[in-house]
Amino acid sequence: MLSGFHLGEALTLGCAIAFAAHLLTIARAAPRMSARRLGTLQISFAALTMLVLLPLEKLSPRGLFFHPAPVVWVALAVTALLATAAAFTIQSWAQQHLPATHTALIFTLEPVFAWLFSLLFLGERLGPRALTGAGLILAGILLAELASTPPSAKFEANSTANPGIL
Repeated sequence: MLSGFHLGEALTLGCAIAFAAHLLTIARAAPRMSARRLGTLQISFAALTMLVLLPLEKLSPRGLFFHPAPVVWVALAVTALLATAAAFTIQSWAQQHLPATHTALIFTLEPVFAWLFSLLFLGERLGPRALTGAGLILAGILLAELASTPPSAKFEANSTANPGIL
């Protein structure tokens, strides 16, 4: 079943490391600048990175393929505005108020939301294996959230907030 570590696994691991570095970097920068400015910096960096890496597409066996149909332009607009510009700016704002660990936990819900939207808009259903995976994601998030604050810290926080209640 497990035959080794290949390109797909390496790319997945590299992506996870890059996301972790991104979350930690934004966690440090978010308190120091506005969400709008930080979002603009992230969008600019992402665009510049893509422009620099674009020549690498010639290494692909198929090369770059672009079919400028109206549906493609709509998809590009949605991706650019919502999935990139809005997402970076909202993340920057949220990380001014949340620790990086909470942001990372929220990001782990991405596959769950992807399934929910595919169910609502396309009527797609999950099989037993995918449902098990979704359940494990939710269980992991719940476990990480419950384990993040020791019970004694919760008690101390409540007793400090309400000194009259013990």
